[in-house]
Amino acid sequence: MGRQSLVIAVILCVLICQGCCSGVFELKVQEFLNKKGVTGNTNCCKGASGIQQCECKTFFRICLKHYQVHVSPEPPCTYGGSVTPVLGSNSFQVPETIAEAFANPIPFSFGFTWPVSI
Repeated sequence: MGRQSLVIAVILCVLICQGCCSGVFELKVQEFLNKKGVTGNTNCCKGASGIQQCECKTFFRICLKHYQVHVSPEPPCTYGGSVTPVLGSNSFQVPETIAEAFANPIPFSFGFTWPVSI
């Protein structure tokens, strides 16, 4: 009787087993170059006074996604996302920290489960 219960318990564990995973992905940004001071659509960045200065305020929006043939810039971010504060203007070396608002490398903690095939 005890042996039969053990076999049934093992079979049930195999059938409904799930794997758990957690970890941290880190992205380190070292340098950014925008020599002409233009946006992604090649327009000059606008100054606060409305005069075009070609001086950009640069920040990054980072989205970690699962593999996609055509990647959409919109959420959802499968494995996490982050937006940095303004880190510099057109071209700059990215610092290790900016007060408490930014840390480089940028950590993305993740944890998820999926069915395991044995």
